[in-house]
Amino acid sequence: MIPEEPPEVCQVDPTPLLKRARDDKRDGMVMSKDTEANRIKGWWKTILFSIFFQPSSVEFAPWEWPTALVWRDDRWVEKVKTVQNKLLVAPILQELVFSRDPNGALEYMRKLCKFRFRRIVPAHFDAPIEATPRDLRRAAAFLKDGEDGDGDYPESELKLLRGLTQFLTITGIAGKPKV
Repeated sequence: MIPEEPPEVCQVDPTPLLKRARDDKRDGMVMSKDTEANRIKGWWKTILFSIFFQPSSVEFAPWEWPTALVWRDDRWVEKVKTVQNKLLVAPILQELVFSRDPNGALEYMRKLCKFRFRRIVPAHFDAPIEATPRDLRRAAAFLKDGEDGDGDYPESELKLLRGLTQFLTITGIAGKPKV
């Protein structure tokens, strides 16, 4: 589960958050003012990069060095809100891993859901989190034909991962998906 506020470890030295909070490339490498709002803004932008790698609201412009990341719009705020405070399967797992064998992944999820757990300890973000087999089934709904997990991720944010999946398949680096 992705929290709305930065974890404590990010508060020890907020410099990376404050650098990421900048909006205008003309700010150069100047950090944003150290406020709670800017720390949260930097955290939210960090979330986008950590789960999507190349957020659609960002243009990577190497010729703009040292400020190579140019924020095009403010739509990123709503995109962050769509992924916060709920159990999700990371997009890299959805697109690059589980898409290779959705039936096998679904069978694995079914086996996990036979246990009567009340908490999950994810590898990233908040842990442990209160969750039941029902919550896990909802998070894995994207594995079922015709279901997309209630659109956990905006389509615009999956473009890079889907392109990478296609590249790995076409080049033979990853085998053909099992259907």
